[in-house]
Amino acid sequence: MRIEKVKLNNFKQYKNFEIEFSKNDNQDNDFHVIVAIQGVGKSNLLESINWCLYGKEIFGKITKPTDQNVLNDNCKNEDNIYTVKVALNLSDENKNYLIIRDSKFKVAEKKSYSLNESQLSFSEKTGFILKNLDAKKEINNLLPEDLRDHFFFNGERLQNYFDKTQGEKISLVIKKMSGLDILESFNDILEKIENKYRKMIKVNDKNINLKKELEEELELIKTQKKEKENLLEKFYLNRDKAKKDLNEVNLKLDKLREYEHIKNQIDTLKGRLKELNNMKGNILKEKIQNVIEMGTLIFGWAAVERVYHENSNIDNNYDYLPHEIIKTALKENKCPVCEKELDENHKNILEKYLLLDKDFIISAKDYQELTNQVKESETKRKRLNNQLGEIEIKINGIKEELKSIEKNISQIQTNELNKLYDQKKRT
Repeated sequence: MRIEKVKLNNFKQYKNFEIEFSKNDNQDNDFHVIVAIQGVGKSNLLESINWCLYGKEIFGKITKPTDQNVLNDNCKNEDNIYTVKVALNLSDENKNYLIIRDSKFKVAEKKSYSLNESQLSFSEKTGFILKNLDAKKEINNLLPEDLRDHFFFNGERLQNYFDKTQGEKISLVIKKMSGLDILESFNDILEKIENKYRKMIKVNDKNINLKKELEEELELIKTQKKEKENLLEKFYLNRDKAKKDLNEVNLKLDKLREYEHIKNQIDTLKGRLKELNNMKGNILKEKIQNVIEMGTLIFGWAAVERVYHENSNIDNNYDYLPHEIIKTALKENKCPVCEKELDENHKNILEKYLLLDKDFIISAKDYQELTNQVKESETKRKRLNNQLGEIEIKINGIKEELKSIEKNISQIQTNELNKLYDQKKRT
């Protein structure tokens, strides 16, 4: 595996940096040395490669891709949102790979905060791109993280390369990469299975009689199983029939609920109709009584008019006085009410009361009261007619609604539902 190019953006002291590791095809050697004074970023260049591949440093303290310490310090001078990005170009024989990792950070008042937005992508020359977990898995297959101590070290950690434990670690990783650990594990499983069956064969050879008994018992179990299967089949048939019957019952119940609802509507409407008819009957009775009373006045109104005009000069009505008192008043020439001397007009009135029947004397007051009575009767007649009209409209509306409901209920199997409905009421 060869590093072709590393490109950095806002990674630590690298604002925008790119380095290529070119190779001359005519030369056999392919060795590059980076020389610089302390603190310019030699180790951080290696750390950027580690951060791109694994999301953490190998020598430093950064353990996750969203650690704000990877952000370039110059970015902290201006509030904004910045992206730290490392792009790594690799080659292996005829294959080329591009690995890119980026993380976003926010700077406010010269302090940086992670936005917890980090992306990892892995692609080959073919152009197919893997993202995040898929990319991480492919990178670990290509360059296992457990082996990075073998490839990345500084002078202070050089002795780790020759450490015995490091060699054992490399050996385990190589086995894992090649699949040898799986083959070894599978081989152990096969050996265990083989030993298990060898023991079983020996036991079977020593227990032939037991084997025969087990076979007979197995045949009995098979027979019992067949019987149970037959029972189970019958059960399924009965269950299917029960389901069908249950569906029919549910359908009838649904129709019954609909029928009950309609029945309740009809009963309510009929009750309302009965109530309105009773109201109509009461109003009609009142109207008839009013018509009779009004008719009596109207039919006799000509006589009333004649009597009234004949006695129009009588302003006061003395029909409450007995004849004897009137006679005494005329004899003594004194008013029977105030005992003052009678004038000619009052004498004439009292004499008329004696000569005529009281029922045929109508004063102006009586005439006004009769007129008011006729007007009140007419007003009452109009009011009763209006009430009758309103009730008639309501009655016709209810009748139309009943007709519509009865049309709907005719589409339901009413006979059967009536039986169910009556049965339900009884229970």
